[in-house]
Amino acid sequence: MSTSGMEKPQQRVGRQVLKGSIAFAPFLALVLALRSLQGWDGGSSSTSFLSSLWAVIYRAFGESHFLIFNIGSVLSGLIALIIANSFFAVLDLTGWPKFLVKYKIQEEKAVPVNWETYKKTLRRTAINATLTSIVFQLSIYPLILWRGNQCGYELPSFTTTLWHLFLCIISVEIGFYYTHRLFHHPRLYKLVHKTHHEWTAPVGIASIYCHPAEHYLVNLAPVAAGPLVAGAHLSVAWVWFSLVIISTTINHSGYHFPFFPSSESHDYHHAKFNQCFGVLGLLDYLHGTDDQFRRSRSFDRHTILLGLTPANEVYPDPCKRKAS
Repeated sequence: MSTSGMEKPQQRVGRQVLKGSIAFAPFLALVLALRSLQGWDGGSSSTSFLSSLWAVIYRAFGESHFLIFNIGSVLSGLIALIIANSFFAVLDLTGWPKFLVKYKIQEEKAVPVNWETYKKTLRRTAINATLTSIVFQLSIYPLILWRGNQCGYELPSFTTTLWHLFLCIISVEIGFYYTHRLFHHPRLYKLVHKTHHEWTAPVGIASIYCHPAEHYLVNLAPVAAGPLVAGAHLSVAWVWFSLVIISTTINHSGYHFPFFPSSESHDYHHAKFNQCFGVLGLLDYLHGTDDQFRRSRSFDRHTILLGLTPANEVYPDPCKRKAS
């Protein structure tokens, strides 16, 4: 049994919020690191590395609002997906580096994974990352014009960027939780969401392995809602999309590596189906959809490992602890 069973309700809430929040800590640290790159001045100064970089990108799309918002956004997401999954693809398909296999959450699952199953997943993922994403982006473009989202040379201030990213995090927790839970309704699950749950022990590339309708409504819409609500500059939206893609790849990786955000919660969801629907875990707690998870050993393991010992050794199952 998890040690959380001995905690008071208010302590469990605080612990859940903390565990959910630190999932984004490494990514926010990356944003802070970018802050120091020759000054994130929020203007068009040629001394700003980020401003200069964005200017190159903006000119590459011919300063076209339509092209950079639609084609550019899909390409940036595709690049982030490829980069995030390259390492996990090697590990999943070869079992190399071998010393990392000990960090597999569901230890009993085979590594390397079956190539035919992986290839089927890769095909569907490629379709969603390109065609489905293009359809989605074109369909929301009128909303982008209505909201007045900008993409020009002038970047937002660092403070504005952090505020917009915060709104994005809140939006995705609300949007993803409720749409994801809706797709677990028996009818929608059978018709649509069951595809995604073919992986009971997921791999990184399975993060967007799903029916195109699910990718549109559950994956893309909640993520895009934040920049729309905030009226964020496209550069901020691209940073946000990249953070989400990296995060969901790690959450579906099936591994809990040291110094990486924990994927225990979503791995538990794939193993049990009816637990842990959200991103941060706050709405799961409020709706009681993580009660089994909080009573499990997986909840104790759901933290950033600060040492090289695997989580299942730091927090062993009771039966294994007695055996040892």
